[in-house]
Amino acid sequence: MLTKYDDIESPVVISMRSGSNTRWDYAKFILHCLQEGHLTVGDVLVVDNASVHNSLDSFEMLIQLLKVAGVKLVFLPAYSPELNPTEHCFGFVKQYLRNHRGIQDKFWVEIVRGFAQISQFHVSSFYKHCLKV
Repeated sequence: MLTKYDDIESPVVISMRSGSNTRWDYAKFILHCLQEGHLTVGDVLVVDNASVHNSLDSFEMLIQLLKVAGVKLVFLPAYSPELNPTEHCFGFVKQYLRNHRGIQDKFWVEIVRGFAQISQFHVSSFYKHCLKV
């Protein structure tokens, strides 16, 4: 997932797939974000210390791609989910699921509905909360 503080139309970009997230899934997602203009010159990509974000196999390639694209990579301190707006998005979706879980739709459909509820206002407030901490 990628959150964008200043994009009213697409404040959240997600990649849906089954299974766990690998370093190559992450690399493909970042490449997609670069190709689609979700990450552009002057942007700052803030990531946590999950192993997929700095795996030896893909890390150097990503560093070069981001450098060429003019995107700065910043790592959050270890064990600091309160500083990560993406964690707040996940929390929002979890709360949505608790309050709106239907019995007729598949769970992934409900998850997508939860993400669709996140507006630019929400993302902005998540960033502001992280700045206060």
